[in-house]
Amino acid sequence: MVRAVSALPESTFNSWTSNANSIYTYDAFQKAVAKYPAFCGESASPKGYSDDETCKREIATLFAHMLVQSDGLNKLEDSVATDTFRARGPMSLMGEADYKAFSATFYEGFDRSSELKDNPDRVADDAYVGFASAVWKYMTPQSPSPSMHNVMTGYYVPNASDNQAGHTPGFG
Repeated sequence: MVRAVSALPESTFNSWTSNANSIYTYDAFQKAVAKYPAFCGESASPKGYSDDETCKREIATLFAHMLVQSDGLNKLEDSVATDTFRARGPMSLMGEADYKAFSATFYEGFDRSSELKDNPDRVADDAYVGFASAVWKYMTPQSPSPSMHNVMTGYYVPNASDNQAGHTPGFG
């Protein structure tokens, strides 16, 4: 978390989120990042980036996705959908499977996968849970794709088909 804090000081966070919903605070973001120590905590950069440079790239990637998916961190949930497991949070946790998988890794204790299944609004109502769900989505592969974390840190190794299609590690 120390690297993430130095790579994204509160003043920068505030400038990036100046129009965001007021629940999204720097403290909630720091707490969420601390839950996932590999975020800004590891690098296998084939391009020779330092750990600090890799962290900045991770933060930029995470925020690019969060800001787009949540309309600048303004939209807490998909207010049009009526499904119990509608999209919520800065990276649109969506569907019962997403809620259960995130819940199982986020909450401590034996089989907590039903925690958010029973209380899905927490993703929209609690900025710590919302930010943590975004970091979880960033860190978790979404089959058939690798995780964004692995792509940004250099752990993603393109196969022959990826190479032929022009897919390489990095952000664009």
